[in-house]
Amino acid sequence: MSKKKNLTIEKTSGQEKKNIIIISVIVGLILVVIDQFTKELVINTYKVGQGKAVIKDVFEIQHIKNKGSAWGMFHNIPVIPIVISLIMILLIMYVYSSLLKYKRYRSLRICVVFLLAGAVANIIDRIRLGSVTDFLYFKLINFPVFNVADIYVTFSVAVVIILLIFKFEMGDIDVMLGSCFINDEGKIVEKSESKKEEK
Repeated sequence: MSKKKNLTIEKTSGQEKKNIIIISVIVGLILVVIDQFTKELVINTYKVGQGKAVIKDVFEIQHIKNKGSAWGMFHNIPVIPIVISLIMILLIMYVYSSLLKYKRYRSLRICVVFLLAGAVANIIDRIRLGSVTDFLYFKLINFPVFNVADIYVTFSVAVVIILLIFKFEMGDIDVMLGSCFINDEGKIVEKSESKKEEK
């Protein structure tokens, strides 16, 4: 059944979609380059296990190699993080294609670009080096060592959660996942209940 609440609907035109994709790719590539540059800088400056204090007992640069996924999980089976990352990237791209259809989801699309850039940047490390280079360490709270790509992922996920709680509704999630679409009347409709094809 259609959801009761009507949404302000503005579909993205074909040309707008092309422009958005081009801009997203350019921004994504810039983010990946920034991450890779910072990692190379650390690799060329410090040996693994070395680093320096930026703010004594608070924040350090500490060069480590992470063969696992987040916080070192699966470090003994390095292929698992690669598989997980590839699945994540495919899912993110699928969600992005749904978000691309409506101007309503502009803010979420920006988050997805950062999320995708972070995932791609870290998988480049895994494939190229066999591990991810981490180097940012908040010693004060003993937070796990992380990198710039991790910042992209963490903050984009946090913003997405905030947006889903305060700006969007449950029906929007169905649209993002592709099980529903917003019809011309601004109602969220399940695809299985309508023969209409959304373009």
